[in-house]
Amino acid sequence: MKRSLFLTVLVALALMAFSLNPHPLKACCENRGDIDHSDGSDPINITDIVWMINYMFQGGPGPICLEEANVNGDNIVMDVADLIYLVDYMFRYGPPPPPCPGPPTVTLAFGETVWVEEFGFEVTFEEVSYDQRCPWWTFCPAPAYAEIVIRLGGVSGCIDRVYLPIIDNFIEAVGLLKIPVAECRHLFSLTQLSPYPEADQTIPIEDYVATIEISALDPPDGSVRDVVLTHADWVTDQPTQYFLNGLTLADDTLTLDVGHSGGLPHYFSLYMSPASFGGVPTRRANLCVVHHGWRDMLLAYWERSFKYSLRPVADLYEEFYGTVEPIEIHVLDSVFIWDPTQ
Repeated sequence: MKRSLFLTVLVALALMAFSLNPHPLKACCENRGDIDHSDGSDPINITDIVWMINYMFQGGPGPICLEEANVNGDNIVMDVADLIYLVDYMFRYGPPPPPCPGPPTVTLAFGETVWVEEFGFEVTFEEVSYDQRCPWWTFCPAPAYAEIVIRLGGVSGCIDRVYLPIIDNFIEAVGLLKIPVAECRHLFSLTQLSPYPEADQTIPIEDYVATIEISALDPPDGSVRDVVLTHADWVTDQPTQYFLNGLTLADDTLTLDVGHSGGLPHYFSLYMSPASFGGVPTRRANLCVVHHGWRDMLLAYWERSFKYSLRPVADLYEEFYGTVEPIEIHVLDSVFIWDPTQ
């Protein structure tokens, strides 16, 4: 009788909590169970349980990251089952929360079309622009490069053809250096292109298979993007000409005012390459600007501002040195001193 009553109350509480949480999941997850999104060396602690109880039963604020509040990974955000799971983990030696999901990935053969249910559009592997990757057991002095074209269907208001590059010498892990392309409020990255070339071999076009990561831009319009950290000394994406009209730094956001010729859309990436710091003191971070113009026709001259969060640079600094201190930011000929603690 008591067990039946307990289950009845538990189900009622779960339904009530679910009614308060009708929101879809959002890809911001670092640690499931870190309800207050505190990060740090001990991200899951008693304050997360207090936050859950306060939200579910006392009308407190909702979770900062919905996916982190999905403690047990069942796609129902912060219900009683999540609370019980977290209590079991912290005080009863229960299993840890499952890892956060990675970006959705699609794998498709040349000519194949795949419907991406999560985002509501289809992707077609339409073309291999070129494949200049270094064949197995040969020596190439420069990074190898390949590019494919995908076509997007079921979307409106954006370009339908997206050019996806990849750099993946066989000496390194395939797809180690990912170059993102922002189109249609999403981020696309070609993470693997197979088969890998061999000497004296021509790859039939129908044998190509591409693996692509897709994630939603946050914010949706891509108005603020992260600096991309790479461990290569060389970054390129067939950059076309652009004019850097100005740079400004406010808080942790770097704004690039750029002009460029050609049709739309164009996309600018800001890379820290290599992802290491020079100078003592102040330690220096070298950032480079890459303009993805996709070799389009010169139709007009455009000016636009792009904003980039320097927070990934500070996170990398803390990972390297265990502290956060002022960092000297170099972007082309411009130098800024940025203090992440302010």
